[in-house]
Amino acid sequence: MNKKGWLLGFSLVFTVLPVGAVKLDDTRERAREAEERCVVEREEKLKQVQEEKIRECISEGREAEWCRRSFRGYGWGRLGAGARAQNLFYDLPSCEEAFRLRKQIQP
Repeated sequence: MNKKGWLLGFSLVFTVLPVGAVKLDDTRERAREAEERCVVEREEKLKQVQEEKIRECISEGREAEWCRRSFRGYGWGRLGAGARAQNLFYDLPSCEEAFRLRKQIQP
């Protein structure tokens, strides 16, 4: 390869690499923002569902404090002692966007 070709190749590599890095950083930032929106939107929706579950529990004759403890994490997909719970509201647009963006940046 002649000197001119080598210099052109060298300059192209160092011109294109930073553009790719900037794009990756932008995608990471957008993913982080979408994840934050997802959490906020899920909290709002889950709070309503949790309150309804607590009301149902109390109306069945259980103690209010027991019902609050039992349903405070409802919908987040985690329970104690290895039990699994349903993950709710990951179908919100912000959650789907966050998932799509994370897939783009993770190998």
